[in-house]
Amino acid sequence: MDFETEEVSTKEAFQKEKKKLLPLSIRFFCVFLFASLLMMVIRSNYANVIDYIGPPVIGFYIYYFVQYAEVRRACGKTRNNFRKRK
Repeated sequence: MDFETEEVSTKEAFQKEKKKLLPLSIRFFCVFLFASLLMMVIRSNYANVIDYIGPPVIGFYIYYFVQYAEVRRACGKTRNNFRKRK
């Protein structure tokens, strides 16, 4: 899950990278949800729908916050390196 965010050195660049996280997380959620629903159809078990929808929702939040932390870490690293060069 490593993210190439070395150009995050300003607040504007950080905000731009942060805005990219939501579409990526939603795409991850959709793929995960589709796979879970496909498994539900294959098993023909409609009684426990929450068992198939819950993991993608949890996965969405985990993916989003891990990527957010990665962007924040890259932003901090780049700012520190930028300040050291001056």
